[in-house]
Amino acid sequence: MEEEFMRRWNNGDFDPKAFAGYCLTIINPEILIVNPEVFDRQTMELSGTFYAEYLAKGDYDFGACHARTGLLIDEQEIAARFPGIEVPAD
Repeated sequence: MEEEFMRRWNNGDFDPKAFAGYCLTIINPEILIVNPEVFDRQTMELSGTFYAEYLAKGDYDFGACHARTGLLIDEQEIAARFPGIEVPAD
């Protein structure tokens, strides 16, 4: 899938709708955001808790995927794998 994504991206015919089914919202992305030198442009395997519906009825997350599913990543597991990274305060 990554090869197809990059081919379309590089050829200028990228359509994000074609990949929408593979989208999963990360509910707590802060640890990834505050450590861009570690996580930018990386394929990662993350541990955490999967939620079939992480939003309450009527709520909307403008930065989320179209589905209501989400992954609450285990920040402590990431911090243990990458010693020295910044872990955001709750």
